[in-house]
Amino acid sequence: VAVHDFVGSGDLVLGFDFNAQLFTQEQRDAMIELFLHVLDECIDRPDGRITDFEVLSDRERRRIDAWNSTRRDYPRETTTIGPIEAQAQRHPTAVAATSGDDALTYAALIERATVLGAHLRDVGAGPGTSVGVCLHRSLDLLVAVLAVMRSGAAYVPLDPAFPPDRLAFMLEDCGASILLTQRDLDGAVDPAGCVVVEIGEVDLAPDPRPAEVAARPGPEDLAYVLYTSGSTGRPKGVEIPHGALTNLLRSMAETPGCGEQDVLLAVTTLSFDISALELFLPLLCGGQVEIASRGLAADGRALRQRLDRGGITMLQATPATWRMLLEAGWEGTEGLTALIGGEPLPPDLVAPLLDRTAALWNMYGPTETTVWSSVERVERADQPITVGRPIANTTFQVLDGRGRRTPIGVAGELVIGGAGVAAGYHGRPELTADRFVPDAFSDTPAARAYRTGDLVRFQSDGRVVHLGRLDSQVKVRGFRIELGEIEATLVQHPAIAQAVVDVRADGPAGPTLVAYCRPDDGELPQVGDLRQYLRTTLPDYMVPARFVMIDEVPLTPNGKVDRRALPDPDPAGRRADGHHVAPRTPAERRLAGFWAELLGTDQIGVHDDFFDLGGHSLLALQLLNRIIDEFGVELPLHRLFEASTLEALAGVIDQATGASPSATRFVPELMSIWCDVLDVAAVGPDDDFLALQADRSLVDAMLLRTRERLGVFAEGLSATDFLRRPTIRGLAELISRNEEPVSSLVVPLRTTGEATPLFLVHAGGGYVFFYRALAAELDGRRPVYAIRAENPRDGLGRPLVAAESIASIAARYIEQIREVQPHGPYLLGGACFGGLVAFDMARQLRAQGEEIAGPLFLFDAVLPNNPALSPDDLDRLRAAGFDARTLTPSLRQALTRKRAEIRTMGPVAGATHLVRAVARRTWRELRRGGALLLTRLPLRSAAARAIPVSPMGARTPEELLLEEYAESLEVAIHLSLAYQPEPTEVSLVVVEAVGSGPLSVSWRGITSGEIAVHRSPGTHLDMLEHPWVRDTAALMDEALSST
Repeated sequence: VAVHDFVGSGDLVLGFDFNAQLFTQEQRDAMIELFLHVLDECIDRPDGRITDFEVLSDRERRRIDAWNSTRRDYPRETTTIGPIEAQAQRHPTAVAATSGDDALTYAALIERATVLGAHLRDVGAGPGTSVGVCLHRSLDLLVAVLAVMRSGAAYVPLDPAFPPDRLAFMLEDCGASILLTQRDLDGAVDPAGCVVVEIGEVDLAPDPRPAEVAARPGPEDLAYVLYTSGSTGRPKGVEIPHGALTNLLRSMAETPGCGEQDVLLAVTTLSFDISALELFLPLLCGGQVEIASRGLAADGRALRQRLDRGGITMLQATPATWRMLLEAGWEGTEGLTALIGGEPLPPDLVAPLLDRTAALWNMYGPTETTVWSSVERVERADQPITVGRPIANTTFQVLDGRGRRTPIGVAGELVIGGAGVAAGYHGRPELTADRFVPDAFSDTPAARAYRTGDLVRFQSDGRVVHLGRLDSQVKVRGFRIELGEIEATLVQHPAIAQAVVDVRADGPAGPTLVAYCRPDDGELPQVGDLRQYLRTTLPDYMVPARFVMIDEVPLTPNGKVDRRALPDPDPAGRRADGHHVAPRTPAERRLAGFWAELLGTDQIGVHDDFFDLGGHSLLALQLLNRIIDEFGVELPLHRLFEASTLEALAGVIDQATGASPSATRFVPELMSIWCDVLDVAAVGPDDDFLALQADRSLVDAMLLRTRERLGVFAEGLSATDFLRRPTIRGLAELISRNEEPVSSLVVPLRTTGEATPLFLVHAGGGYVFFYRALAAELDGRRPVYAIRAENPRDGLGRPLVAAESIASIAARYIEQIREVQPHGPYLLGGACFGGLVAFDMARQLRAQGEEIAGPLFLFDAVLPNNPALSPDDLDRLRAAGFDARTLTPSLRQALTRKRAEIRTMGPVAGATHLVRAVARRTWRELRRGGALLLTRLPLRSAAARAIPVSPMGARTPEELLLEEYAESLEVAIHLSLAYQPEPTEVSLVVVEAVGSGPLSVSWRGITSGEIAVHRSPGTHLDMLEHPWVRDTAALMDEALSST
């Protein structure tokens, strides 16, 4: 824009030149009006400073006041739970909530909440107190939060997926006196001095004469305290009173609207404030809420399938979740009202969502003003995106740096006032005073407003346009993040001197967090170590996708961090050791192409990790969809997390398609042979030989040519074997099986380093994924390998379930580790059953003349048949809970209840979850009765009952893997009871979990070496997971310092 002064007439004549492509007519008129208003101020106050002038005209002031005329009457003395109880009185038999196969009527929901609320009151809950809620996503979660409200206390969401240290801080910081949780989440959060209430232990059956819960909360009492990211390195608790929450729900019931006919699918974690709308709005309106499991909410395909089944009329989600749905192939849901918020609405989502829904609403609001403060219906794809106008009893003021309202169209900080303003930050009076300020524009005494830190401007129609942030707070995939909290956590790492975290949004991966780290003097830290370190205190969404090591942090002339001068993250330089292995197999090469497109880098190695390169759950879904299209293989989302390197994922695909990596290399040569023999120009790997040429005599000619070309690898081929699967891919597999079997039981967890390698033997279930955290925490100079159990699908002929003894298993595993390390000295360890196998491996290796370097590490491993144990020792073990019993009927009922939850998890995650639940529950029940898990528990039959058999007798991968897991555990227990160890000279380090008892006594007399005993604060099932694993790794490094 340019302003010209035309002189000569004696009058002041101004001309304005605008770029019409940049400024609308409305904006041009507003700028001219503002300019003239400033000139009038100059005339009226010729000696005044321009910065002191009132730049808002009277006309604009009246317009802004009119836009903020949002006062609506609502029952201000009513708390959140009151209207829900009223609905239960009107419609007691109507379904209020469902989750999976479970449902609760309004009457049953309120009855359970009342009984649980009374119990909470009995143990100290009431107005002015807080109750931590750490539960899985189920109907119990809804009952719990309503019960806390019914007791008069405020609920504090504690997502069990968050790091235990973070949850422990929240619980302590909020001053909660009660932790409401469930059995299988023991260890998720340290209860400290709280009274622990396990919801499954409280009888929620309706009492004919339920005790009235006294001292109902008032509108000023807190409904919940929700923790958000904090710039100081610690999260801060936002206190939301009932009055603010009630105003939100009443306003949302009108706009966008909700009624008795609506069913809202709740997909948001309780730790995200928008969950309050999901849980309470349908109930306030007499509708229904369906609580999606964590697995369903995080899986785009599962979510799409649920929507496709129908019955859902409302869904609230972040742009990231809506995009996940679209990527999963969702084609729309008739009659669906879509609420989108949590971060700015991307323009490219508007058209596809309008095409697939009945109504699309853009929602805006910070946590500090109670979920949503404005709503805007989006009706056209070409409609400018705004956050709309404030909801009922809410005001928007756009202020400059001096706290004055800016003219319409001029950017400033959005300050929100009204009924939704939070009480403040718990225990943070200075921060509360800084962000919650007196509302200078309200006629309500002592009214306060919240400074959002958002840069906005008014349009001429009163709608507000969001322009960005004024500080370092960002939103990534809907999560609000203070970059300062990540930076503060990073610099606590001993190897990091300075850290800057930034958001980069210029790649196909979308907005991602990048950490720039200046190392302290010494070695460069490993990226994996930094990532694991952050995960001990920060939730996954706050862990940067990329890390860049820099020599110095660039600064501006005034000494501030110059973020524009930070280098772009270089995917090619991500491997500090420079070790890059290019893709080798067809599957690896095709996958590398997909990764390059999605992640914006063209240098992908087989050892690169999808998530280390910037991948996240949304890109993972895009990748899985590409895999379906290109390979015809449908993988659950969790499978990518379990096989996240290029090499591992390609192996999973090859296994699913029946093409192992070793077999794939034969395909090009076989295609050439077939073309020669059949005299055709081209063939495909899945073409049927007989369909291409009906003359069976050519089969022998082709096999002869194959033997000649491929030599010894094709020896033993027969026409009979080939005709079972007469394709090139089938023949390649046949040739591969005739090779010397390649060992795959030794799983590399870290292959680099000059120290003696450590081999860790699997536990009873056969899997080794729980060793990954330990490997990451151990000294980076030591290679670490895990030995998994062989299963029947390996085709190597000696699965664990067919093993005759622990000694035979140990001999097999010695063969395996010699492929990696032909001779000693050897380092060994094992958890539970793996400890027994590791002990016998050490015994056999010593008998073969090999050296055992350092101690043998036994993690919660017990030797049940030690002839050296005295009667007193046996009594001590039994007192700690070690004897033989079977599963109780109540445990089998618990397994049956988990059926729907397991079905959505996929094979490995489902099996792991179920067996952990079995072990946790059994451990407690057997300890109460003085019994030990070491027995021939009928786990296979329990597992079979927990997951229904597929139609027509077919077994799904989930069913097969679960039964395989259970069978391996059962065999391991049997072999443990039968093991009669021979004494050997080896030192032991026995790490005992809390509650496991004095396991070290079971190893006395078996070795003449030293037995060192350490206690882990974890349990049998999580002692090798964060945060407990760090202590274990430290003591191991100390014990191995000389090896």
